[in-house]
Amino acid sequence: MAKDKDDPDLSPTPAALGGSGSHQKTSPSPDTHAPETASAEKPVLPKSNVDKPVAVPGSDNHPGPQDKPSPSSSDANTPNTLSSEEHPKTQPYSDFETSSEPEESLIPSTKRKKQTPWTMIPEPDPGELHPDLDLTDPNTVTRLLALLLNGWVLSRGRGPRNHDTCLWCRGAIDSDVDILTHVGTDSGSKCRNSWPATCLMDWTRQELDTANSHRLKCPMCSTEFCNSGTKSAHDFKVNQGKADAESVLDAAWLRVVLFSPLFAREAALKEGKHLIFVKGAEAKKLILLGQNKVIFYQCEGLLDPVESENKRRWLKRQYGDNLPWNVEKLTEMGIAQSEATAIMHAYTQSAASPAHDSLELQPRFDTTWVIIDRGNNQFIMSPFLTQQAHNVIRLPVQLGSGVINDMTAAEFNDHAKKNGGLLAAIKGFDATKDEDFKRHRMLAEGWIQHLLAKNKRDGIAGPKYEFWKRVKDAHDVNLDFSLAAGEKGEGDNDDEWEDDDEVADDDDNE
Repeated sequence: MAKDKDDPDLSPTPAALGGSGSHQKTSPSPDTHAPETASAEKPVLPKSNVDKPVAVPGSDNHPGPQDKPSPSSSDANTPNTLSSEEHPKTQPYSDFETSSEPEESLIPSTKRKKQTPWTMIPEPDPGELHPDLDLTDPNTVTRLLALLLNGWVLSRGRGPRNHDTCLWCRGAIDSDVDILTHVGTDSGSKCRNSWPATCLMDWTRQELDTANSHRLKCPMCSTEFCNSGTKSAHDFKVNQGKADAESVLDAAWLRVVLFSPLFAREAALKEGKHLIFVKGAEAKKLILLGQNKVIFYQCEGLLDPVESENKRRWLKRQYGDNLPWNVEKLTEMGIAQSEATAIMHAYTQSAASPAHDSLELQPRFDTTWVIIDRGNNQFIMSPFLTQQAHNVIRLPVQLGSGVINDMTAAEFNDHAKKNGGLLAAIKGFDATKDEDFKRHRMLAEGWIQHLLAKNKRDGIAGPKYEFWKRVKDAHDVNLDFSLAAGEKGEGDNDDEWEDDDEVADDDDNE
């Protein structure tokens, strides 16, 4: 019977006749060069795999059907050689569990040694992290006064923003610790960030003493409150005062400000404040700090050797060996003669010049410093010619039953020590109480320019004119004679007193 081509071929295959398993591939025709069938002998394995179980084809632990052909004769002759398709795969995770390596090697050394975990280490006491300020150190006290003048407020607690972490050392802040809060020098400041006082003082020391920085900015709002190019930078210097540490701590806080006779009279007669008169020769013995000492020296025509050296270096950097002015030209430019003399003196000095005491520049004046007691061992002071201070301040105050005390430097220092020294000034400082003489500053500038304009109008360039030029330069008053013209009331009164002063001088000369 003929076999239809579409009928399936039901004849047994050669593989079936050979008795091999169903996993072997079938071939459509006999092959005389077919590879040898797998024998029952155990295959030769690499030495590294001897101890590992091997899946033998046809055995019970065979992982599954073999889909790949048996290796060729050439492959069999090359031991330990695998085809690109048979590279060993990455060892599964279970092999790590059966690894002969001890388990302790996989554990961090901190656990093997059974040390205390980090979570168990107790945090330091906030009181130890941020102790109270050492107010027995003069440098700490003077720099604290400088911070108070430049927009920082000393208090206790965590500040208006209730900081629980220090912005500098990142340590915890106790609820009762000395803090300094940055409020700025104007009402528009919105910083209000607080720092533990010890950390802020440490940051200030690192910036100015270690890094020799020329400026200080609030680390949070970046407002600058110290610049080496301004007089206020003197407030942040170390080792201030010309006496020992104990004398500095026992001193009063004296600030040299510009005020007119009217302000002094009103303070004594309307506000009941005590006035203290100290002669210029005695005032040189007072303990002055920071920029107050600088302004005092300028008013008195004194040249500090340290300031002279700083001025010399600046002039040399700017102009080399050819300074384009002399004393006369500097005076014509509106600079006081004493300041012009100080500039030329500093310029002619060499770096190897020996240090000397303060140099007194000519001309010399008979001056009196009028000191106003502001309470809490805080005082403000301004210079006057002695005859003028007598006529325009002493006589009116005495007629009005005001209090005026004449003191020497030693008497004033004893008075300051009894009042508690600088510590009393720190505890009692309130920046809002300075608003009165800050508002008066413009009136005082108008008053001093009135004196300069009067002398200029009368063609007088005598000693009085030179003295007020010193005061103007010391307080950085810009010449604007419109201020003097606008201050009618006080200007007119001062005109009368100036006439009295001139009459008194004429009587003395006779």
